[in-house]
Amino acid sequence: AAFGQAAFSFVLSIFMLLSKSDLADRVLRILGESQMTVATRAMNDASVRVSRYLFKQFVLNFSFGLLVSGMLVVLGLKYAFLWGFLIFLMRYVPYIGIWLGVLPPAIFAFATSSDSYLALMTIGVIVVMELILNNAIEPFVYGHSHGVSEVAQLISAAVWSFLWGPIGLILANPITTCLLVLGRHAPAF
Repeated sequence: AAFGQAAFSFVLSIFMLLSKSDLADRVLRILGESQMTVATRAMNDASVRVSRYLFKQFVLNFSFGLLVSGMLVVLGLKYAFLWGFLIFLMRYVPYIGIWLGVLPPAIFAFATSSDSYLALMTIGVIVVMELILNNAIEPFVYGHSHGVSEVAQLISAAVWSFLWGPIGLILANPITTCLLVLGRHAPAF
């Protein structure tokens, strides 16, 4: 069920991105000509905030995956770049992704080494690097760039993951940012 939801969300996102201008025109027509300026401003504000957030997230995740790959090469774990790429992808799932991403390289290290040293070092390196990134670097990089406080992000993650499961957890920040922009530009909301 989760794979089906993820596949549907991916396909829907691709089609929405391909017809972005058409969708924007339709939304503006639904709101009416009297609200055209406010709606255009709100849509631009939301797209800038979400784009900035996603770009920063991509750069951080890519850098983290590269750093993990490098550390795993130093440790001598085979397929280090595969594990770094997997962790790069899994960091897109907030809060639980990294913990799911650390399992395959740790299991591989445990299965292929004669002792548990390599597996423990693999887990240790990834966890320490994640804690540093999560607690020291991300707050400065993200800050309040998309206008949602840390507490609101946690609450939105809980609400959207309750409503939509793992897909809601991934989409929690962009959806909440869009709702914030809607509330700022449309006082009735």
